[in-house]
Amino acid sequence: MCSERFGRNREFSRSSCFDAGNRASAHIVDALLSSGRAQLEWIAEHRTPLLDSLARLLTALGDEPFLLFFVALGYWAVHRRTFARAALLLILAVLLNGWLKGIFREARPQVEPLVQADGWSFPSGHAQAAAAMWGWLALHVRRRVGAAALWILALGVASSRPYLGVHYLHDVGVGFVLGAAQLGLYRAWQNREPFLRTWLSPAAQWAAGLTVVGSWVVFGFDETVVGGGVRLFGALVGLGLGWLRESARDVMRPPQALWARAGTVGIGTLGLVAIWLGLSLLYRQAGVDGVLPLQFMRYVLVGLWISAGAPTVARRLFGPAAH
Repeated sequence: MCSERFGRNREFSRSSCFDAGNRASAHIVDALLSSGRAQLEWIAEHRTPLLDSLARLLTALGDEPFLLFFVALGYWAVHRRTFARAALLLILAVLLNGWLKGIFREARPQVEPLVQADGWSFPSGHAQAAAAMWGWLALHVRRRVGAAALWILALGVASSRPYLGVHYLHDVGVGFVLGAAQLGLYRAWQNREPFLRTWLSPAAQWAAGLTVVGSWVVFGFDETVVGGGVRLFGALVGLGLGWLRESARDVMRPPQALWARAGTVGIGTLGLVAIWLGLSLLYRQAGVDGVLPLQFMRYVLVGLWISAGAPTVARRLFGPAAH
């Protein structure tokens, strides 16, 4: 039909075909959202108090404060390189998710929501981050049972979002696939030929991450996600600088003694709380809590403390036991 019209009036026919395509796309999207809302209403009708509590717990495991603290604990006490790369994967997952949300701008369903959720809906950030981070850690668990448990946890975090009424099922499905694809690409990149492995150095990885996140902050598609981009950029700067410092000094292993590991976690946690609450109080008193450059500095300091500050203080306090 459109090809026949091209012969008579090319410009008019192009416009007509584009309009027809847009109408068809809008019809498909409306049908998808209508179906998704019906699915969420069915889920809401079958909620129970026990499942409500479980869903709230699982979704908290995908929230920014928990993930930041969990990565910090793993970095301080378990395996620094593994958790430093988990932080990089997590930040890039949130970056890509915010970028896509700014493009699609799908409103949240809000079908009897049990938790508060702001911003756009598609794709699900919780699902994407869960697949990327918990999947990455599953690759480093020696026993299959442990790896399977981490993947089940990732699926649980993703599944909690439609149950709580803040995401459509297709939001979660696409988000989870994106996170798994991102994980697969990063894993494939790690297994490249030896002559290319210089690009896997900490400096190269964090420089690439800074470039990508910085570009997104400057050229972001949607003003509603710029604040998150600034925080991501700050966290990446702080974590990256600290990681490079620790790598250069060849101190990327956590303490050998169990008591020294516990001490590092305690010092790190106290310092993290002090930095966060201290800056929050200072910013509020000055009336500048929402100023983006200051948000950036807060996340830089938090990242630096996690990656270098707490380990350095622990080494000085505990001596050889902290090496």
